[in-house]
Amino acid sequence: MFRLSKLTIALLTSLLAANSVSANNFKPQESPPPRKGAQGTRGCGIPIGSLFLYGIGNQTSTSALTQQLTLEINTSLPQILFQVVSEREESVKITINEIQGKFQRFLVFEQVIYPKNHEYTVVNLPQLHSNKSYLLTLNLLCQGRPQYGKTINTWLSWVNYPTQVNLFIQSQSRKLDENQY
Repeated sequence: MFRLSKLTIALLTSLLAANSVSANNFKPQESPPPRKGAQGTRGCGIPIGSLFLYGIGNQTSTSALTQQLTLEINTSLPQILFQVVSEREESVKITINEIQGKFQRFLVFEQVIYPKNHEYTVVNLPQLHSNKSYLLTLNLLCQGRPQYGKTINTWLSWVNYPTQVNLFIQSQSRKLDENQY
């Protein structure tokens, strides 16, 4: 280590004293400092709409913490129905992952859709194996990024009969034909 002379210590002390703010000279800012955005927090910096997925039900469970959302899907006609309510154009990313074991996920289906606001949107899913576990994820994107948007995760439950969503789509087929993907 090196030693500081008495003169150097005196100069440093006077320099620090000259640059410090005394209580008599302190003037608070008249306006708050400008914000640069939400750094370090999750969430979208712009307001985004709401995302609704129809046909979801709770899987029976003993604990509220372990309840999982399930969506019944007809094996012969796999379709989902969702709606975006927003004041501006939004984009929705739909993914289906096959779940094997605790840590293995395989992407099976991925699509980005630009739905019409305040209208139902029908998505025809690919034919999948009914004996495997699939997780459906819908992301209302925030400026093209799913991690800051709104997300719905649900397990797919395969059935051999028309679901409520299928029956609704059939009854509204004329209105929904233009919003089908």
